[in-house]
Formats: sequence, C-alpha cells, structure tokens
Amino acid sequence: MNIACPTVYVRNETIDRMQRLRELRLQEPTDAIDDEINSLVVIEDYKDPLDGDSGERWLAAMEPVIAYGHPGRTRDTGLVVIVQEPYLSAVRPARQLASRLLTTSLIALIVVLVVITLLWAFVGLVLNDAPQLRRAKRRLSHGLPSDEEGPNTVTESSV
Repeated sequence: MNIACPTVYVRNETIDRMQRLRELRLQEPTDAIDDEINSLVVIEDYKDPLDGDSGERWLAAMEPVIAYGHPGRTRDTGLVVIVQEPYLSAVRPARQLASRLLTTSLIALIVVLVVITLLWAFVGLVLNDAPQLRRAKRRLSHGLPSDEEGPNTVTESSV
C-alpha cells in the first residue's frame, strides 16, 4: 500500500541553523561553542510548514539526533527533531510569574512604607517627648491639674 505523504518545505534559514547546530554538536564543547549552540537551539519566530497561512506565532526548539557510543564511535543520524508550541501558551507561565512578582512587590513596598511611617510616628511622639506630653508630665508631677483638666473638672484630690 502506497501512502502519500505531504511534501513539507522548511525555510532555508532553518536548514542552515540545523546544519550549523549539527556541526557544533559534533565538536568538543567550549564556552564559545555552548553560547553559539544556545543561540541556535531556540527559534522564537518559527514558521510551521504545515500550519499554512494561519499566521500563528510559534516557539520552537531543535536538536540534531546524534548517536553517542564508545569514544570515537559517534554517529550523526542526519535527523533533526523540532519541538514547537504556540508562542503565547509557551510564555504564559513567565508572564503570570511576572505579574505575581509585581503585585507581591507592590504589596511589600506598601507594607514597608506603612511600618516605617508608624515607627517614625512612634519615635516622634513617644521617644521625643512632645512638648504637650512634657508639660502634662510636669504638671502631674507637681500635683497640678493637666491641660485637659479644666477648672470645672472634678478630680479625686479636690473631693
């Protein structure tokens, strides 16, 4: 039985990336090679050849299929695996995390500002002995009525 498979055309730039990635994977790894591999593996604007003209944006990653055996027995199969996902669904978790971090940061900032304001109010009123508090303490220590107690106020000492 003969099953017809659709002919798929991959863009030339994608094929060039595949070939360069294959060459790099077969070399001894270095920092420079690893950096170039990382720049080639992910394709942020991948065009799915089977997608037609839908215009959906895809995020794809590709990797050559290399059979690693005993030292010196590495075989390149000539195949490349491409895994793709719609861009919006791929970046949704990162966007949700960014939104939560922003919200949490704003709440934390507000809490810190409220605590600092309350601490300064405490320092200003209690530890600095505001003039009204000093006067009230002095009057009470000498047995005089405080400012709040007017001339018509009855206190225990006047009864």
